Amino acid sequence: MKNKYINFVLCGDKNFIVPITVAITSILKNIDKSRVSRFFLLTTDFSDNEINTILKLKNKYNFELINIDIKNNINIFDKIDITKNKIPYVSLAVYYRLLMFKVLPEDVDKCFYIDSNMIIDTDLSIIHDNLTEDELASIVVEPLAMQHKKSILYHCYKIDDFKNFQENSFKYPYLNSSFFLVNIKLANELNIFEKMLDFLNRYPNPTYADHDTLNAIIRKKIF
Repeated sequence: MKNKYINFVLCGDKNFIVPITVAITSILKNIDKSRVSRFFLLTTDFSDNEINTILKLKNKYNFELINIDIKNNINIFDKIDITKNKIPYVSLAVYYRLLMFKVLPEDVDKCFYIDSNMIIDTDLSIIHDNLTEDELASIVVEPLAMQHKKSILYHCYKIDDFKNFQENSFKYPYLNSSFFLVNIKLANELNIFEKMLDFLNRYPNPTYADHDTLNAIIRKKIF
């Protein structure tokens, strides 16, 4: 029997309220109406006003919204110096998505992560239902990075965690962490969150932040 819920995680601070609302609207517009979309917001400073802005969508759509203030977990990222990131506009909020492996309720089996600046124009329930219990994730390949891997991904050739990428980048390609579906239950069994923290302890300022962190750990488990 299909789970009635389809879970989503979106992250950000109060500066992202408009794009998050737009992203959620696009999901709700296209999702199978027999399912209930459940949105988990991993945020640090959303006020009731910001949450109520999103909840106005309930006038038209059936969904659930759970705001999880992750300020009590923010110390996990103490070693990260965001000023050293290669991409100057990246904030610490990009790492919030990693907490989806730690803070979501136990009844969450599978969950999408979606960047708050994305627009969804298809029914994501199809992708959701196609991910089996023994598959860790569905993630898209990063085409630009793979096309120019010797320059864009040069740092991956210096990190042991990318050994399979180094040996065969076509079989173990670099993945885009802006949109993916993950089997949360299996991820917990595989200690994915703990392994990502270990990676960040060893490489506290990876070149492409969350992208590198997820690639270093999850890519090994899905190919």
